[in-house]
Amino acid sequence: MGGPGSGARVDKGRRRRVLRLRSQGLTLDAVAARLRVTRQTVCNDLKAAGAYGTAARCAWCRREVGPRLREPGDAPAYCPDCLDRHPDVSFAVRLKSWRLTLGLTVAGLARELGLATRSVRQYEHGRCLPGWYGLCRLARVLGAGILPPGPSMPLVRAGGDGHPPPGAVSPRCRDCGVELAPGHRRLGNNGPAYCFPCLARHPEATFGQRLRAHRLAAGLTLAGLGACCGLSSAHVSEYERDVVVPKWKALVDVLGRGLFPPVPGEGRGADRRPDVGG
Repeated sequence: MGGPGSGARVDKGRRRRVLRLRSQGLTLDAVAARLRVTRQTVCNDLKAAGAYGTAARCAWCRREVGPRLREPGDAPAYCPDCLDRHPDVSFAVRLKSWRLTLGLTVAGLARELGLATRSVRQYEHGRCLPGWYGLCRLARVLGAGILPPGPSMPLVRAGGDGHPPPGAVSPRCRDCGVELAPGHRRLGNNGPAYCFPCLARHPEATFGQRLRAHRLAAGLTLAGLGACCGLSSAHVSEYERDVVVPKWKALVDVLGRGLFPPVPGEGRGADRRPDVGG
């Protein structure tokens, strides 16, 4: 007992089946279920075959997404081109796709963000979303592609025939004085706002100022934006006054990624199209 050959015998047939199923794009859990073994057994077989560091492949075009890493992971990933063609993918998939494209492990990304590795894993598994400031930090590290796209233009515009009602007073841009919502009134006054060109010249603008600019450009009242997002007008008002930092998902779905400040050109993911092989 304990001599040569006393350990567990290597199942080379199972190892070949594991490699074949992984090459077909199955997740670790799917491979384990197909072969009726544990996930750990699948990982051990991959490590023994030297395939545990195999690069993830795009779930759509099967190109390799980034270099070989130590973590195969379960969630699908897309190359940058296919990610553009699937704007409806979850934030978790966007995060993993850009992390792999830039050759970062979960621990490596966590170090760059100053977060716990567990937090990044929770984001990638879709268990929670980062806050607004956390998402801005992710964008500075991974590039603007990490930001959820939202609509390219505001989805809702108020106003009927375009003729302003009698006595209507439209809010104006604090810099250039242009009307922000011509012909509309009672859109809520939570302080000065910017038009889009002036907003682009103020990357230091707070979230509330950015939110107000996009709401007015869409011709939405506080209550109207709240109705689109499933929020109360009081909540939207607090967001615009920077009293509360909001959960950004519903707002981005309605108003788009312009709510986020521009990503600096020197950001890691700014050049956006690394050679991912294939």
